[in-house]
Amino acid sequence: MSAERPLEIDYSQQDSTLTFAPRPVIHSSQQGGWKNIHLAHYQLPAIDFPETTGLQHLISLPSWKQPTEVEMVVNGKRYRCQHDQQEKGHIEIFPAHVPRVNAS
Repeated sequence: MSAERPLEIDYSQQDSTLTFAPRPVIHSSQQGGWKNIHLAHYQLPAIDFPETTGLQHLISLPSWKQPTEVEMVVNGKRYRCQHDQQEKGHIEIFPAHVPRVNAS
């Protein structure tokens, strides 16, 4: 992880991930007027994310279109997961204010 401060993401703000994600959100709870919880649907290509920290807790329910390997550093610990398109029920939980970055 770098010595610089992680990029803070406020998921409650429209297009908050466009600073590093190449495509905008497809659907969002913000469009439905939800309060105090945020749900978003993205369809992203394989990309490297900068070091980020969310201002809200994040629950991710990924859906894999092809075999994918994800390597990530969260709070200084390295994790590597391999996924395939038949995988169901995968959930990722990222607490607010915990830095995370894709590893290379």
